[in-house]
Amino acid sequence: MDKLLLDEVLTDNTPYLEMLEALSKDVTALESAISKISKDDVNRPFMHVRDGPYNITSSLPLPVQNDIKGK
Repeated sequence: MDKLLLDEVLTDNTPYLEMLEALSKDVTALESAISKISKDDVNRPFMHVRDGPYNITSSLPLPVQNDIKGK
C-alpha cells in the first residue's frame, strides 16, 4: 500500500482506534474486577435466606429502607 494512502487511512480512523484502545482497557479492567469476586461474595445474600427469616430491606441502602418504612 502506498505510504501516503496508509497515513491517510490511519489519520481518518484515529478516533476509532482511540475508542477501540479505550474499550480494550475497560474490558481488561472489568475482567480483572470480575476475577476478584469470590464464590462466597456471590452467594452471601442467599445464605441468609436458607438460615432463617430474612428481612430483605436490610440489604437496601438506608435512604431506600427509610422510604419503604415511611420515614
